[in-house]
Amino acid sequence: PAGDALVVHDDERFAQQLLPLHFKHNNFSSFVRQLNTYGFSKVDPDRWIFAHLHFRRDARESINLIQRKSSHRPSASAATAV
Repeated sequence: PAGDALVVHDDERFAQQLLPLHFKHNNFSSFVRQLNTYGFSKVDPDRWIFAHLHFRRDARESINLIQRKSSHRPSASAATAV
């Protein structure tokens, strides 16, 4: 209710009814993986509640600060080559 987290009350219904409207799949675990990729973290280990520092209901201007994490990691050899 505070508007600072994404709450999924019924993950099966969410996956079957909502995900196909916005994604090419209805796989809830893939959706969670995408949330993690964008920096969201699970707040409660017993419930599907995800938060992000820049995710706020009444702060649309900060939505552009939610960006995909880079998957590029420098290799060990590139890090030592100077």
